[in-house]
Amino acid sequence: MRTELTLSLLGKLEDYNAVFRIKDFKLFKNIYLVHIYSIKDPLAKEIREFIKEIDYKVPITVKIAAFITPNILSKQIVIIIPKLRKCKIVAKIINLFLKL
Repeated sequence: MRTELTLSLLGKLEDYNAVFRIKDFKLFKNIYLVHIYSIKDPLAKEIREFIKEIDYKVPITVKIAAFITPNILSKQIVIIIPKLRKCKIVAKIINLFLKL
């Protein structure tokens, strides 16, 4: 998802629709952004800095969710996302709250 997010931030994701499941990525993007903003990791920090550099507007609900998500739980988000692909309704509900 890191590569998909980076391509999305660059506006190039659609160029790779044969490689990535873009519809799934769009469903999980905000959930993944919670992970990026809540985890203390050099790769996540690199993405946060890039987001700031290009002035990408992260939804405030994503930032709030990241702030209240414990680091130990945020590490599990990347494990949970593939499982949510099997139960997309849960992901859609989570995403609704993150888009408010």
